[in-house]
Amino acid sequence: MIFGVRASSLVWVLAACGCGRTTLAEDAADSTPEELVYADGEPGVDATPEVPAPTEADADATRDAPDGDATWDDAPDGDANASDDAADADGEAVEDAGPGPVVLTTKLVAPRAIAIGAGFAWVTDMAGQIARVPLTGGDPVKVATAVRPTYIAVESTYVYWTDLGVGTPNSGSVGRYDMATGAATLLAKAQDAPNSTVLRGPDVLWAHGGGSGEIRSVPRAGGVVATVASAEPFPYYVTANSTRICWVRRTLASSIVCRQDGAAAVITLAPASDYIRHLAIDESHAYWITEDGHLRGMALSGGAPSLLWPEPPTTKTPAGAAIALDATHVYWLVGRYVRKVAKTGGPVTELATDKYPLGIAVDATHVYWTSENTVKRVAR
Repeated sequence: MIFGVRASSLVWVLAACGCGRTTLAEDAADSTPEELVYADGEPGVDATPEVPAPTEADADATRDAPDGDATWDDAPDGDANASDDAADADGEAVEDAGPGPVVLTTKLVAPRAIAIGAGFAWVTDMAGQIARVPLTGGDPVKVATAVRPTYIAVESTYVYWTDLGVGTPNSGSVGRYDMATGAATLLAKAQDAPNSTVLRGPDVLWAHGGGSGEIRSVPRAGGVVATVASAEPFPYYVTANSTRICWVRRTLASSIVCRQDGAAAVITLAPASDYIRHLAIDESHAYWITEDGHLRGMALSGGAPSLLWPEPPTTKTPAGAAIALDATHVYWLVGRYVRKVAKTGGPVTELATDKYPLGIAVDATHVYWTSENTVKRVAR
Protein backbone atom coordinates (compact mmCIF):
# COMPACT_ATOMS: atom_id res chain seq x y z
CA MET A 1 0.00 0.00 0.00
CA ILE A 2 1.19 3.44 -0.87
CA PHE A 3 1.25 6.43 1.42
CA GLY A 4 3.35 9.47 1.94
CA VAL A 5 3.38 12.65 4.11
CA ARG A 6 0.18 12.87 2.37
CA ALA A 7 -1.07 9.46 3.24
CA SER A 8 -3.63 8.74 0.62
CA SER A 9 -1.41 8.12 -2.39
CA LEU A 10 -3.29 4.93 -3.17
CA VAL A 11 -3.33 3.69 -6.72
CA TRP A 12 -7.01 3.69 -7.59
CA VAL A 13 -7.70 1.76 -10.79
CA LEU A 14 -10.26 3.91 -12.51
CA ALA A 15 -11.17 4.97 -16.01
CA ALA A 16 -10.81 8.72 -15.72
CA CYS A 17 -13.81 10.54 -17.12
CA GLY A 18 -11.88 13.77 -17.65
CA CYS A 19 -14.75 15.89 -16.38
CA GLY A 20 -13.83 19.40 -15.48
CA ARG A 21 -10.32 19.12 -16.95
CA THR A 22 -9.15 22.27 -18.79
CA THR A 23 -5.93 22.06 -20.75
CA LEU A 24 -3.27 24.56 -19.77
CA ALA A 25 -2.13 26.17 -22.99
CA GLU A 26 1.24 27.12 -21.56
CA ASP A 27 2.05 23.46 -20.89
CA ALA A 28 0.91 22.14 -24.26
CA ALA A 29 4.14 23.01 -26.01
CA ASP A 30 6.23 21.31 -23.36
CA SER A 31 4.35 18.11 -22.70
CA THR A 32 7.15 15.65 -23.38
CA PRO A 33 8.72 14.40 -20.15
CA GLU A 34 12.20 15.80 -19.64
CA GLU A 35 14.74 13.09 -18.94
CA LEU A 36 17.06 13.77 -16.04
CA VAL A 37 20.62 12.57 -16.51
CA TYR A 38 21.10 10.30 -13.54
CA ALA A 39 22.41 6.77 -13.18
CA ASP A 40 20.75 4.51 -10.66
CA GLY A 41 22.90 2.89 -8.01
CA GLU A 42 24.72 5.85 -6.47
CA PRO A 43 24.83 5.64 -2.68
CA GLY A 44 22.24 7.93 -1.15
CA VAL A 45 24.36 10.28 0.98
CA ASP A 46 28.11 10.04 1.34
CA ALA A 47 28.51 13.30 3.20
CA THR A 48 26.05 15.48 5.00
CA PRO A 49 25.21 18.39 2.72
CA GLU A 50 24.04 21.71 4.02
CA VAL A 51 20.26 21.64 4.30
CA PRO A 52 18.51 25.02 4.10
CA ALA A 53 16.37 26.03 7.03
CA PRO A 54 12.67 25.34 6.47
CA THR A 55 10.58 28.18 5.10
CA GLU A 56 6.88 28.76 4.61
CA ALA A 57 7.33 27.52 1.04
CA ASP A 58 8.27 24.13 2.41
CA ALA A 59 4.61 23.64 3.26
CA ASP A 60 3.76 20.78 5.57
CA ALA A 61 6.81 18.85 4.49
CA THR A 62 8.52 20.90 7.19
CA ARG A 63 5.61 21.05 9.58
CA ASP A 64 4.71 24.65 8.77
CA ALA A 65 2.29 26.63 10.88
CA PRO A 66 0.04 29.48 9.73
CA ASP A 67 2.39 32.05 11.20
CA GLY A 68 5.42 30.53 9.46
CA ASP A 69 6.88 28.97 12.63
CA ALA A 70 8.29 25.61 11.65
CA THR A 71 8.46 24.53 15.33
CA TRP A 72 11.66 22.53 14.97
CA ASP A 73 12.28 22.58 18.71
CA ASP A 74 8.79 21.82 19.97
CA ALA A 75 9.49 18.16 20.68
CA PRO A 76 11.22 17.11 23.89
CA ASP A 77 15.01 16.92 23.73
CA GLY A 78 15.30 13.25 24.63
CA ASP A 79 14.67 10.68 21.94
CA ALA A 80 12.03 8.42 23.41
CA ASN A 81 13.20 5.68 21.09
CA ALA A 82 16.82 5.63 22.20
CA SER A 83 16.55 1.86 22.43
CA ASP A 84 15.81 1.78 18.68
CA ASP A 85 19.46 2.52 18.00
CA ALA A 86 20.27 -1.04 19.01
CA ALA A 87 18.94 -2.10 15.61
CA ASP A 88 21.58 -2.50 12.93
CA ALA A 89 21.16 0.30 10.39
CA ASP A 90 24.69 0.29 9.00
CA GLY A 91 23.97 -1.51 5.78
CA GLU A 92 23.07 -4.92 7.19
CA ALA A 93 19.65 -6.55 7.07
CA VAL A 94 17.68 -6.22 10.26
CA GLU A 95 15.18 -8.44 12.00
CA ASP A 96 12.34 -7.42 14.26
CA ALA A 97 13.58 -8.13 17.77
CA GLY A 98 10.15 -7.79 19.32
CA PRO A 99 7.24 -5.39 19.46
CA GLY A 100 9.40 -2.26 19.47
CA PRO A 101 10.52 -0.18 16.46
CA VAL A 102 13.40 -1.20 14.20
CA VAL A 103 15.71 1.27 12.44
CA LEU A 104 16.11 0.51 8.72
CA THR A 105 18.67 3.23 8.05
CA THR A 106 20.30 6.23 9.72
CA LYS A 107 22.04 7.47 6.57
CA LEU A 108 19.52 9.92 5.16
CA VAL A 109 19.74 13.65 5.82
CA ALA A 110 16.24 15.15 6.00
CA PRO A 111 13.70 12.49 4.95
CA ARG A 112 10.07 13.54 4.66
CA ALA A 113 7.48 11.46 2.82
CA ILE A 114 7.62 7.69 2.51
CA ALA A 115 5.90 5.13 0.27
CA ILE A 116 6.26 1.35 0.18
CA GLY A 117 6.59 -0.79 -2.93
CA ALA A 118 8.74 -3.39 -4.72
CA GLY A 119 10.54 -4.34 -1.52
CA PHE A 120 11.69 -0.82 -0.69
CA ALA A 121 10.78 2.24 1.29
CA TRP A 122 10.90 5.15 -1.17
CA VAL A 123 11.70 8.44 0.52
CA THR A 124 11.85 12.12 -0.39
CA ASP A 125 14.91 13.65 1.24
CA MET A 126 14.89 17.44 1.50
CA ALA A 127 18.66 17.39 1.06
CA GLY A 128 17.91 16.96 -2.64
CA GLN A 129 17.26 13.33 -3.47
CA ILE A 130 14.75 10.58 -3.96
CA ALA A 131 16.11 7.48 -2.24
CA ARG A 132 15.14 3.88 -1.65
CA VAL A 133 15.84 1.82 1.45
CA PRO A 134 15.45 -1.97 1.59
CA LEU A 135 12.57 -3.05 3.80
CA THR A 136 15.01 -5.48 5.39
CA GLY A 137 17.30 -2.58 6.31
CA GLY A 138 20.43 -1.20 4.70
CA ASP A 139 22.00 1.86 3.13
CA PRO A 140 19.84 4.22 1.08
CA VAL A 141 20.40 4.38 -2.68
CA LYS A 142 19.82 7.65 -4.48
CA VAL A 143 17.62 7.14 -7.55
CA ALA A 144 16.93 10.74 -8.59
CA THR A 145 18.02 14.27 -7.85
CA ALA A 146 15.54 16.94 -6.79
CA VAL A 147 15.70 20.34 -5.09
CA ARG A 148 13.28 20.06 -2.16
CA PRO A 149 11.15 16.97 -2.78
CA THR A 150 8.16 16.48 -0.50
CA TYR A 151 5.34 14.04 -1.30
CA ILE A 152 5.79 10.64 -2.96
CA ALA A 153 3.73 7.76 -4.38
CA VAL A 154 4.62 4.34 -5.78
CA GLU A 155 3.06 1.89 -8.20
CA SER A 156 4.41 -1.40 -9.53
CA THR A 157 7.17 0.00 -11.75
CA TYR A 158 7.29 3.78 -11.18
CA VAL A 159 7.83 6.25 -8.36
CA TYR A 160 6.35 9.78 -8.47
CA TRP A 161 7.06 12.87 -6.37
CA THR A 162 6.48 16.60 -6.08
CA ASP A 163 9.39 19.02 -5.68
CA LEU A 164 9.00 22.49 -4.16
CA GLY A 165 11.93 23.80 -6.18
CA VAL A 166 14.06 26.73 -5.04
CA GLY A 167 11.22 28.53 -3.24
CA THR A 168 10.39 31.07 -5.94
CA PRO A 169 7.08 31.00 -7.84
CA ASN A 170 6.77 28.29 -10.46
CA SER A 171 10.12 26.68 -9.64
CA GLY A 172 8.56 23.36 -8.56
CA SER A 173 8.01 20.17 -10.53
CA VAL A 174 6.50 16.70 -10.62
CA GLY A 175 8.91 13.84 -11.27
CA ARG A 176 8.88 10.14 -12.12
CA TYR A 177 11.44 7.36 -11.69
CA ASP A 178 11.36 4.17 -13.78
CA MET A 179 12.41 1.18 -11.65
CA ALA A 180 13.13 -0.92 -14.74
CA THR A 181 15.42 1.48 -16.60
CA GLY A 182 16.66 3.74 -13.81
CA ALA A 183 15.56 6.82 -15.78
CA ALA A 184 14.15 9.86 -13.98
CA THR A 185 11.96 12.33 -15.88
CA LEU A 186 10.03 15.51 -15.17
CA LEU A 187 6.34 15.13 -15.96
CA ALA A 188 5.51 18.74 -15.11
CA LYS A 189 7.72 21.80 -14.79
CA ALA A 190 7.06 25.40 -13.67
CA GLN A 191 4.77 24.38 -10.81
CA ASP A 192 4.10 26.73 -7.92
CA ALA A 193 4.88 25.06 -4.56
CA PRO A 194 3.33 21.73 -5.56
CA ASN A 195 2.12 19.51 -2.74
CA SER A 196 0.51 16.05 -2.62
CA THR A 197 1.23 13.19 -5.01
CA VAL A 198 -1.86 11.12 -5.78
CA LEU A 199 -2.13 8.30 -8.32
CA ARG A 200 -5.61 7.94 -9.75
CA GLY A 201 -6.49 6.15 -12.95
CA PRO A 202 -3.92 7.13 -15.60
CA ASP A 203 -2.99 10.39 -13.89
CA VAL A 204 -0.89 11.97 -11.16
CA LEU A 205 -2.66 14.70 -9.18
CA TRP A 206 -1.27 17.45 -6.96
CA ALA A 207 -2.11 20.88 -5.56
CA HIS A 208 -0.53 23.92 -7.23
CA GLY A 209 -0.13 27.47 -5.99
CA GLY A 210 -1.29 29.43 -2.99
CA GLY A 211 -4.15 31.89 -2.43
CA SER A 212 -5.67 31.24 -5.86
CA GLY A 213 -4.38 27.75 -6.43
CA GLU A 214 -5.43 24.79 -8.52
CA ILE A 215 -5.71 21.03 -8.42
CA ARG A 216 -3.74 19.76 -11.40
CA SER A 217 -3.04 16.47 -13.12
CA VAL A 218 -0.75 15.00 -15.74
CA PRO A 219 -0.76 11.55 -17.35
CA ARG A 220 1.60 9.16 -15.60
CA ALA A 221 3.17 8.38 -18.97
CA GLY A 222 3.73 12.08 -19.64
CA GLY A 223 1.65 14.60 -21.53
CA VAL A 224 -0.21 17.85 -21.07
CA VAL A 225 -0.84 19.25 -17.61
CA ALA A 226 -4.55 19.84 -16.96
CA THR A 227 -6.58 21.77 -14.39
CA VAL A 228 -8.98 19.69 -12.29
CA ALA A 229 -10.19 22.57 -10.08
CA SER A 230 -9.28 26.26 -10.13
CA ALA A 231 -9.52 29.36 -7.93
CA GLU A 232 -8.86 27.26 -4.85
CA PRO A 233 -7.66 29.12 -1.73
CA PHE A 234 -4.50 27.44 -0.44
CA PRO A 235 -5.20 23.86 -1.60
CA TYR A 236 -3.40 21.08 0.27
CA TYR A 237 -3.59 17.32 0.91
CA VAL A 238 -5.19 16.09 -2.29
CA THR A 239 -6.64 12.64 -1.78
CA ALA A 240 -8.91 10.42 -3.86
CA ASN A 241 -10.99 7.26 -3.99
CA SER A 242 -12.77 5.57 -6.90
CA THR A 243 -15.55 8.18 -7.13
CA ARG A 244 -14.20 11.55 -5.97
CA ILE A 245 -11.25 13.82 -5.30
CA CYS A 246 -11.02 15.75 -2.02
CA TRP A 247 -8.63 18.33 -0.63
CA VAL A 248 -8.26 20.93 2.10
CA ARG A 249 -8.75 24.65 1.65
CA ARG A 250 -6.14 25.41 4.24
CA THR A 251 -6.71 28.83 5.66
CA LEU A 252 -6.62 29.55 9.41
CA ALA A 253 -10.07 27.98 9.51
CA SER A 254 -9.67 25.05 7.11
CA SER A 255 -12.45 23.32 5.22
CA ILE A 256 -12.61 20.02 3.33
CA VAL A 257 -14.03 20.06 -0.17
CA CYS A 258 -14.64 17.31 -2.75
CA ARG A 259 -15.58 16.95 -6.37
CA GLN A 260 -17.53 13.88 -7.42
CA ASP A 261 -16.72 12.26 -10.75
CA GLY A 262 -19.03 13.60 -13.41
CA ALA A 263 -19.89 16.73 -11.43
CA ALA A 264 -18.66 20.20 -12.24
CA ALA A 265 -19.27 21.68 -8.81
CA VAL A 266 -16.93 21.43 -5.82
CA ILE A 267 -18.91 20.76 -2.66
CA THR A 268 -17.96 21.36 0.96
CA LEU A 269 -17.75 18.18 3.01
CA ALA A 270 -16.64 19.70 6.31
CA PRO A 271 -17.09 23.47 6.74
CA ALA A 272 -14.41 25.78 8.04
CA SER A 273 -13.18 24.87 11.49
CA ASP A 274 -9.75 24.21 12.96
CA TYR A 275 -6.53 24.45 10.98
CA ILE A 276 -6.17 21.04 9.26
CA ARG A 277 -2.76 19.37 9.13
CA HIS A 278 -3.53 16.29 7.04
CA LEU A 279 -6.37 14.54 5.19
CA ALA A 280 -7.01 11.03 3.84
CA ILE A 281 -10.12 9.32 2.47
CA ASP A 282 -11.22 5.78 1.73
CA GLU A 283 -14.33 4.70 -0.16
CA SER A 284 -16.75 5.83 2.54
CA HIS A 285 -15.07 8.19 5.02
CA ALA A 286 -12.66 11.10 5.41
CA TYR A 287 -10.09 11.29 8.21
CA TRP A 288 -8.10 14.34 9.22
CA ILE A 289 -5.81 15.80 11.88
CA THR A 290 -6.34 19.29 13.25
CA GLU A 291 -3.77 21.67 14.67
CA ASP A 292 -4.71 20.80 18.25
CA GLY A 293 -3.81 17.14 17.64
CA HIS A 294 -7.33 15.73 17.25
CA LEU A 295 -8.01 12.90 14.79
CA ARG A 296 -11.48 13.17 13.28
CA GLY A 297 -13.55 11.08 10.90
CA MET A 298 -16.64 11.76 8.85
CA ALA A 299 -18.80 9.89 6.33
CA LEU A 300 -18.35 11.12 2.78
CA SER A 301 -22.13 11.03 2.47
CA GLY A 302 -22.33 13.80 5.07
CA GLY A 303 -23.21 14.16 8.72
CA ALA A 304 -21.27 15.27 11.76
CA PRO A 305 -17.56 14.54 12.28
CA SER A 306 -16.63 12.07 14.99
CA LEU A 307 -13.65 12.42 17.29
CA LEU A 308 -11.49 9.30 16.94
CA TRP A 309 -8.72 10.56 19.22
CA PRO A 310 -9.43 13.37 21.68
CA GLU A 311 -5.84 14.48 22.11
CA PRO A 312 -5.73 17.17 24.80
CA PRO A 313 -5.77 20.51 23.00
CA THR A 314 -2.39 22.13 22.47
CA THR A 315 -1.35 25.45 21.00
CA LYS A 316 0.31 23.74 18.07
CA THR A 317 1.09 20.16 17.07
CA PRO A 318 4.79 19.89 17.96
CA ALA A 319 6.02 17.81 15.05
CA GLY A 320 4.69 16.02 11.98
CA ALA A 321 1.07 15.22 11.26
CA ALA A 322 0.33 12.51 8.70
CA ILE A 323 -2.19 9.71 8.08
CA ALA A 324 -2.04 6.26 6.45
CA LEU A 325 -5.00 3.92 5.98
CA ASP A 326 -5.56 0.23 5.51
CA ALA A 327 -8.88 -1.60 5.21
CA THR A 328 -9.73 -1.42 8.90
CA HIS A 329 -7.50 1.09 10.70
CA VAL A 330 -6.20 4.63 10.67
CA TYR A 331 -2.48 5.02 11.39
CA TRP A 332 -1.25 8.49 12.17
CA LEU A 333 1.57 10.66 13.41
CA VAL A 334 1.02 13.62 15.65
CA GLY A 335 3.64 15.19 17.86
CA ARG A 336 6.02 12.42 18.97
CA TYR A 337 3.57 9.53 18.60
CA VAL A 338 2.85 6.81 16.05
CA ARG A 339 -0.65 5.49 16.76
CA LYS A 340 -3.45 3.42 15.29
CA VAL A 341 -7.19 3.19 15.87
CA ALA A 342 -9.99 1.26 14.22
CA LYS A 343 -11.88 3.27 11.61
CA THR A 344 -15.01 2.66 13.64
CA GLY A 345 -13.37 4.13 16.74
CA GLY A 346 -12.43 2.46 20.00
CA PRO A 347 -9.18 1.96 21.90
CA VAL A 348 -6.10 3.71 20.52
CA THR A 349 -2.84 1.75 20.27
CA GLU A 350 0.41 3.63 20.69
CA LEU A 351 2.84 1.85 18.36
CA ALA A 352 5.92 4.00 18.98
CA THR A 353 7.23 7.35 20.08
CA ASP A 354 9.91 9.30 18.26
CA LYS A 355 11.45 12.73 18.28
CA TYR A 356 10.46 14.12 14.87
CA PRO A 357 8.22 11.67 12.98
CA LEU A 358 7.12 13.15 9.64
CA GLY A 359 5.98 10.71 6.94
CA ILE A 360 4.04 7.47 7.46
CA ALA A 361 3.16 4.44 5.34
CA VAL A 362 1.82 0.93 5.90
CA ASP A 363 2.00 -2.41 4.16
CA ALA A 364 0.53 -5.79 5.06
CA THR A 365 2.76 -6.31 8.09
CA HIS A 366 4.39 -3.06 9.25
CA VAL A 367 4.04 0.66 9.79
CA TYR A 368 6.95 2.77 8.48
CA TRP A 369 7.88 6.37 9.19
CA THR A 370 10.64 8.92 8.70
CA SER A 371 12.27 10.79 11.57
CA GLU A 372 15.36 13.02 11.53
CA ASN A 373 17.88 11.06 9.40
CA THR A 374 16.17 7.68 9.77
CA VAL A 375 13.52 5.33 8.45
CA LYS A 376 11.92 3.07 11.03
CA ARG A 377 9.27 0.38 11.15
CA VAL A 378 7.16 -1.39 13.73
CA ALA A 379 4.82 -4.35 13.44
CA ARG A 380 1.23 -3.35 12.88
